[in-house]
Amino acid sequence: MKRLFTVISVPTAALVIGAAFFAGKSPEKLKNLMSIIPAFDTTSLDKAFRPQDDFDSYANGNWKRNNPIPSTESTWGAFGIIDKENSEVKLKGIIDNTLKSKNKVGTDEQKIADMYKSFMDTVTIEKLGLSPLQTYIDKINNIKTLPEWVNTAGELQRIGVSSVLGIYVDADDRNSKMNAVKWVQTGLSLGEKSFYSGKDARMTMIREEFVKHVNNVMGLAGKNLTDAGNMILDFETELAKIQLSNVEMRDPIKTYNKIATSELKTLSKDINWASFASAQGIVTDTIIVHDKNYYTELNSLL
Repeated sequence: MKRLFTVISVPTAALVIGAAFFAGKSPEKLKNLMSIIPAFDTTSLDKAFRPQDDFDSYANGNWKRNNPIPSTESTWGAFGIIDKENSEVKLKGIIDNTLKSKNKVGTDEQKIADMYKSFMDTVTIEKLGLSPLQTYIDKINNIKTLPEWVNTAGELQRIGVSSVLGIYVDADDRNSKMNAVKWVQTGLSLGEKSFYSGKDARMTMIREEFVKHVNNVMGLAGKNLTDAGNMILDFETELAKIQLSNVEMRDPIKTYNKIATSELKTLSKDINWASFASAQGIVTDTIIVHDKNYYTELNSLL
């Protein structure tokens, strides 16, 4: 017995589904629905530009004009607005409700409320000063050898203090069915190597302001260090020289180097990166690195 299959095209299917959705709705309700959910918002377009001449201005011109970059931001876009709505409206609302509630001890709500209260208690924060960090400060001050620095850097990484390397877990770029431990270059306060080599007036100004900022922070911390800003800038400038650029980091072939963890010892003969990882509770036999030469150069730099 033959079966008959009826093939419905995508437009036809959409028409059938749409008819079912709108069935029974009054013309007034349909009008309101259409105004709430526009098929495409054309108000962002700037039709003074032809798309074949300047597509960005054509597609986004009016949006950019109506949404200037806030003075508090370096970049701006639709996702920036969503982020502010989430953090400053929705998340703040959740926290406010949590603060007003009687939360049971040990619950997430109690932990959130306590953490928020401690963060906002500026009187106690000023009174404590750096004392909550004194254990870590002592460890840093007591570093005498490179192995001690490696171990301490790994330990500090667990609390969010980065060094010259970052470690994270993500999907293997060539096998999405499994995760991989990835090691990446970090350690540049200004974010990217071009900030350290750029010769134009803006880049020069950024570096000068960075030095002032570091010296100011050291002063506020009560550290009497002579020209700490320039010391840090000089080190990070050398670090930037051995790192890949943002453009090179976009190369999925160049930045995929799966190696045995033991190979790090060959790349950096004087640095025990295994202790750096184990200080963070990371033990694995295989890792992915972006640039093997970076580890060789680090061996010379550190």
